[in-house]
Amino acid sequence: LMVWEVLALATAVLYGLEDVLTRHAMKKENYIAFVWLYQLLGSLLFFALFVRELNIPAAALPWIIALTAGVMWTLASLLRFKSYALTDVSIRSPLGKVNVILILIMSVIFLGETLTMQKLVGTMLIFFGAIILVLRGRRIEFTKGIKITFLSVFFASIAIIIDKVSLAYFLPSVYGFLQFLLPTVFITPLVL
Repeated sequence: LMVWEVLALATAVLYGLEDVLTRHAMKKENYIAFVWLYQLLGSLLFFALFVRELNIPAAALPWIIALTAGVMWTLASLLRFKSYALTDVSIRSPLGKVNVILILIMSVIFLGETLTMQKLVGTMLIFFGAIILVLRGRRIEFTKGIKITFLSVFFASIAIIIDKVSLAYFLPSVYGFLQFLLPTVFITPLVL
């Protein structure tokens, strides 16, 4: 298998497990311990690739960027798993996809990407879908779970933009390992 195929497979496995197990576990378990375990498993999956392609930058800037992304992913993960405990999956999961809106805006502003009509229309459909999900009668209802979902989406969107910049310095396998390892390290004191 090619490295990108292994990365794609690892990502698919993690995301496939996430929605199925998360809602069930978050109703009964400590979400911080669950986030820690999730991040640890992700870093273990990427470890073999990390060791195989060990090529890390020596300069400080890439590490500062990667650490910043690690903090954003840690916050996004903690809030994402907390939101599963407070929101039905049928609401939480689609609302989690509104990060596409923020990523589109930030990628145009910070990365100089082109805004096309296709991107704009697709993003607007997601926006209107999110509005429909939070409508209750004639008013928009922002429950605590929905607010936490949007906050997790905000941090994840920032992390994704930082990821794009970081991949100019890191191999994808090394960076993937770091972005699962860093939240594991950051969260460890909270689970001890």
